[in-house]
Amino acid sequence: MSKPAKIGPWGGPGGDEQNVQITLDPTDYVTGISGTFGTAFDNDRVVTSLKISTFKEKDGSKTYGKPNGTPFHIPVRDGGRVVGFFGRSGDMLDAIGVYFAP
Repeated sequence: MSKPAKIGPWGGPGGDEQNVQITLDPTDYVTGISGTFGTAFDNDRVVTSLKISTFKEKDGSKTYGKPNGTPFHIPVRDGGRVVGFFGRSGDMLDAIGVYFAP
């Protein structure tokens, strides 16, 4: 298996730089997104942590960021699948959204 190509970096000067690429098995798919949002540095309402749950790893094997603040959960309903993400950011991730397909 080959090593994933380096991606990123994204984000601002605060915190730890993380270049993350998530590779799923071809028979796996995203079933939900959860995490926390709160205050970080001088920014109000930013995503402070993110967890991606998949069909094969229902509880999410890794949390990205530091869970701090109010929890959120974006479930996939009626057998749908996550097919993409979008977000808004400045120095930090301010919002994240999900595209679904049946």
